[in-house]
Amino acid sequence: QKASPLTPYLVAGLGIVAKNIGEMDVTTAEEMFTIAKESQTSVGAGIGIGVEILMGKRTYFVVEGRFNALLTDEATVYFPLKLGIVIR
Repeated sequence: QKASPLTPYLVAGLGIVAKNIGEMDVTTAEEMFTIAKESQTSVGAGIGIGVEILMGKRTYFVVEGRFNALLTDEATVYFPLKLGIVIR
């Protein structure tokens, strides 16, 4: 039986995340100021979908999108996109 050229998948995770933001100097037309350094460890969760696209006998192109959130007092949310090659 021949393999399908497209293989969709779901991904989810839960873990401990370290959030580190370095000190930043900001300059606007009106003023200059510094944003203080911040470091925090919290619980993070994510869910996403992806697809592997068959390119060759053992080679796949991978596209994956996720929704990730750090569960803190001020929620941090980000949406990473992963592109890559898998050789099996």
